[in-house]
Amino acid sequence: MEKRHVWAVLLVTCIVSLLASGCADKNSPRGTVMLFLGAVKAANRVELDNILSFDRLIIEEDGEKYASLPPQEQAPYLANFKENMLTSLTKGKLRFFGQIDAQVRDERVSGDKAEVVIYEKENKSKAYAFTLAREGGKWKIYRIVTI
Repeated sequence: MEKRHVWAVLLVTCIVSLLASGCADKNSPRGTVMLFLGAVKAANRVELDNILSFDRLIIEEDGEKYASLPPQEQAPYLANFKENMLTSLTKGKLRFFGQIDAQVRDERVSGDKAEVVIYEKENKSKAYAFTLAREGGKWKIYRIVTI
C-alpha cells in the first residue's frame, strides 16, 4: 500500500471516530451536555461555571423572588445561588449526573435555543431534557428536567 494511501485511510478513520463519539464539536448543544456530564463526574467547578447560564437558571428556579429583590441585593443573591448550584452538582444531591452513562436521544436547535434529550443506557426509562441558549457564541445550559 502506498504511503499516501495509508495516511488517507488513517485520517478518514480518525475523523469518523471523532464524529461518532460526539467529540467533533464540543460547542454544539449535544457536545455541551456531554461536557456537563463529564464536568459533574470530575467535580470540575470551573468547567461547570462555563457551561451553565446562571442568569437564566436563577430565573427558571427562583424567578419571582429574584425579581422582587432590590437591585443592590440581586448580585449577592445570584452569587449565593451559583455557589449552591455548583456545590450541589459537585458534592450534593445533583452529583448523580456524573454517574450517568448517557446516550443522546434527540437534539433540536432553533436559532439560539436548543433542547437535548438524553437517557441512561442502563435504564432507558430515565431521561432528562436539557434546554440551552447560545450566549456569546457558546451553548449554555439553563434548564434540566426529568422526563
